Amino acid sequence: MSRLVLVLALCLALAAVTAKALAHDWYPRECCSIDDCRPYPAGKVKAGPDGWVLSDGTRVPYGTARPSPDRDFHRCDFDDGEMIVSDGVPCFWAPGAEG
Repeated sequence: MSRLVLVLALCLALAAVTAKALAHDWYPRECCSIDDCRPYPAGKVKAGPDGWVLSDGTRVPYGTARPSPDRDFHRCDFDDGEMIVSDGVPCFWAPGAEG
């Protein structure tokens, strides 16, 4: 019986790791390679009168934020920390954004 519990625990752990690894496969290619995009802490985002204001001073107008599929903020950056913009649209996702 204990061997069965161990096997089940290992299977559950593997499923959790796999699900987490695939959780952000929705980032579009034009915004990132394997490590340019990541969740962005909600505590670093303020709602301004015309758009989102990020902790580094970056401003994202409400009409240009992409709709977040998981209801969290996400951001894609170049190596220098500048936000990636694709076809004039920032690679920034916000909960409730209309895009």
